[in-house]
Amino acid sequence: MSDNSLTADEISLYDRQIRLWGMAAQTSLRNSNILVINMSGVGVEIIKNLTLGGIGKLTIIDNNKLKEQDLNCNFFVEKDQIGEFKVNASKLKIQDMNPRVKIEIDNRNWEDLEIEEFKKFQIIISTGLNSRQISKIDGISRELNIPMITCCVHGINGFIFNDLIKNLSWIKVEFNENREIGEFNLVSNIVKIDEIIENDNKFHKLLIENKFRKWDELNGKFLNLQFPSDKKKKKKINILLIMILSLLDMNEEFYGKDIEDVMIDLEEFKLHISENLNKFELPKSLIEFENEKFDEYLKIFIRNAYCEYQPSNSIIGGVVAQDVINTIVQKELAINNVSILDGFNSEMPVYIL
Repeated sequence: MSDNSLTADEISLYDRQIRLWGMAAQTSLRNSNILVINMSGVGVEIIKNLTLGGIGKLTIIDNNKLKEQDLNCNFFVEKDQIGEFKVNASKLKIQDMNPRVKIEIDNRNWEDLEIEEFKKFQIIISTGLNSRQISKIDGISRELNIPMITCCVHGINGFIFNDLIKNLSWIKVEFNENREIGEFNLVSNIVKIDEIIENDNKFHKLLIENKFRKWDELNGKFLNLQFPSDKKKKKKINILLIMILSLLDMNEEFYGKDIEDVMIDLEEFKLHISENLNKFELPKSLIEFENEKFDEYLKIFIRNAYCEYQPSNSIIGGVVAQDVINTIVQKELAINNVSILDGFNSEMPVYIL
């Protein structure tokens, strides 16, 4: 994709976005090349949002074929396409949404790609992976210094993990005469401060350097810094965080399977929960293993594992697409580094792990 200025047609089409983040940012977006691994339901939402947003090139890789169950969450396909590769069946309608975006498809297994094939991308997005696979794709992104985002949906719950390695973002905050260059939060630093005037009000515009950790480095360090007492941990840490991390630790690869074949053993799941409580140095009391109601909650959760509900896809897909765009145009702070969607309690907390 060339670095030429936006055409008059593009300026007209993306007028609202240009007003939001400027011509240079929209040009950067137009010149980007993004990889999406797996056309899961949330993957479909991410693809839709990025295509409509005006990225330059989108590559989609998925070696799975379309099943009847996919019709509930993939609005790019028709029933008579069942049995075709997902990417082949979806390409035409994706392209029709925005002909200015170059769409490339690949129906190989992403794990069969040579590392050199990832070099051309600005950001790697993966969906529906387990912990082993997330570790692998994150290792590739780290080796090539390419930001990586992974996410998944399990019924009314969802999960996002960002490893953007190190990135810069501009944010606008209230003016504070005592504000200084230095620590902004546990994982970010202010590296530049500008003063701006808007509607006769003074603000600070901060350039923030954000540092991320890779998947294999996640631990309880930052949770313990934020919530030093067991009482605070029990109050502030949603147990769904540990449950989803434990689900991802299950060795079997469930993405692309018939949903009726996705079987999660409750006792094995509990074992992974215990292991993650130890890993993140969290109190055992966070999980009420001996409580019958909690047992029922666990059963409902694993019964909905890898079921993709459209409302959850929309929420997670919207957040991920926005983080991708913000990373490219260097606006606002991306999730650093884990967020969960708790559909039971209608909340979406962010945790630094």
